Amino acid sequence: MWSSRHAHAPWPRPSVGRFCYLVVAIAAAIVMLHHHNQMQQEIDINRRSRDQMERLYEAMRRQEGEWKAKAEDERLRLAEVMDACGKVRQQLASELTLSQQQEQQIRALQEELRAARANPKDDKAKKPPEGGNP
Repeated sequence: MWSSRHAHAPWPRPSVGRFCYLVVAIAAAIVMLHHHNQMQQEIDINRRSRDQMERLYEAMRRQEGEWKAKAEDERLRLAEVMDACGKVRQQLASELTLSQQQEQQIRALQEELRAARANPKDDKAKKPPEGGNP
């Protein structure tokens, strides 16, 4: 019920067509706003995922650096051990050679001793007479 004041309003009375257009426009705006919110949520999710992936990648790079450093330390330690083993091997080879030479000398002395025991006369002939020149 329109009062006389409303009947003389400066704007025309709304029609059904205009009302439907307004309802459709509001519905479209709501749909667009909902779509915009969904897209914004997806963007936020993607941004968080990207940030998380970047943090994971950086953590992996740090871990790789630590592993490389440990591997290099192990390689250097192994090189030192190998060098020490080489020196010990050389020393053992040298001692073995010396031991073999001493063994040969012992055999030669044993042979001389056997020969001297077998021929005691030759041993006396080689010695100068006591108390005089040969």
